[in-house]
Amino acid sequence: MTCCTNCFAILFASIVWIELISGLVATTSAAFFNDKVKFWAYLIFVIDAIFASWLFYYSGKETFTYLKDTATNKSVTMNWICGMCTVVTIAIFGSIYFFTPLGHPALEIVWGAFAIYIIAIFLLWIVATIYMIYLRLGCAQPSSNNRPKERSPNPPTRRDPEMSLEQSLNQIVDNVQNNPEQKGYTLYAVGSETPFQVRM
Repeated sequence: MTCCTNCFAILFASIVWIELISGLVATTSAAFFNDKVKFWAYLIFVIDAIFASWLFYYSGKETFTYLKDTATNKSVTMNWICGMCTVVTIAIFGSIYFFTPLGHPALEIVWGAFAIYIIAIFLLWIVATIYMIYLRLGCAQPSSNNRPKERSPNPPTRRDPEMSLEQSLNQIVDNVQNNPEQKGYTLYAVGSETPFQVRM
C-alpha cells in the first residue's frame, strides 16, 4: 500500500508542476519575448510568478510529507491543490488570449506551451483515473499478508509435578504478563486431572 500512496502523490504533483511550468512559459514569453507587449502582459506575469512560486513550495512540501509519512492522508489536500492549479492555469491562458496582443515569437511559444499543457494534462488525468480505479479495486482489498492473524487458544496450564508451588505461581504470573488480553486460565491441582478456571 505504501507504493500505491507514493505513486498517487507523485502523479498529482506531476500534474500540478506541468500546469505551473506551462503557465510560466506562456506568461514569460508574452511579457519578455513579445514585440506587441503591453502593461497587461507584465501584470499577468507577476501574478502568475507569485502564484506559481507559492504553489511550487506548497505542493512540494505536501508531496514530501505524503512520501515520508504515508499514514497521513493527504489525498484531499492534493486533489484541492490540483484542482485549484488547473483553474488558475486556464485563467492565465485566457487572460493572455483576451488582454495581451501576441507578436513574434511569443505567439508560437504561448500556443506551443498551451498545446503541451493540454496534451500532458489530458494524459495525466487519464492515468490518474485509471489509477484511482485500481486503488478502489485492488489496494482497497486487504491482502492475506495484511489480515490480522488469529491467536491460537492458549493451552491449559498444567502444573509440572517437579515444580514447586512458588515456581508454578511464577509461571502463572509470567503468562499473565505476556498475555494481558487473556481473561482466564485453566489450572490443574496437584495429582488431579480435573481442571478449574481462574478468571482475571
